[in-house]
Amino acid sequence: MENLLRRERDRLARAEKLAGLGNWDWNVSTDEVIWSDNMFALYGVEMTPDRVIPRGLFRSMVHPDDVERVYRAAEDAMACDEPVTIEYRVHVQGASDKHIRSEIQRFVNENGVVQSLFGVDMDVTERVENMRQARIQADMLDQIRDSITATDLEGRITYANQASRELIQRSQEELTGQHVAVFGEDPDYGATQQEIIERTLAD
Repeated sequence: MENLLRRERDRLARAEKLAGLGNWDWNVSTDEVIWSDNMFALYGVEMTPDRVIPRGLFRSMVHPDDVERVYRAAEDAMACDEPVTIEYRVHVQGASDKHIRSEIQRFVNENGVVQSLFGVDMDVTERVENMRQARIQADMLDQIRDSITATDLEGRITYANQASRELIQRSQEELTGQHVAVFGEDPDYGATQQEIIERTLAD
């Protein structure tokens, strides 16, 4: 039985590592928090023999501006059956800060008393950074007075700068997914937007 449990734990650890995930379990009655193997790697912390983290460790790693939100999310999870999701920043020793997405679920006994909170954490730093860079680029393009649009290969709009949006009085949300033909004929080329796309793809 012990060998079986060890193999299952090893399988879970490999799966979590591949997916960039970690999980934790907070026992409400003992106030102990147990981390999975990959949680230690995710947070850059040396694994403890029993995988119980020292009291105060997690709080010390959370960005000061996010601490209140994180603990409020835990309280919300204690009070409802549905999972609660939150994103926050943590400081990792010897590395840049990480952005973590955590989904928290409560478990209750037969009397409805909360016995534990179980969480699954994911490193979403790359996604958050990509979104930040996209916002910077969009802000830069919005400063350009010329109309600029980006489309996929089928001509569906993925981005339109402020000049483009003002040209036809539509928001980014309204334009995204629309065919670029909504802009009509380009007077500089004497062609429809669809014809321009076809010529570009043919070159």
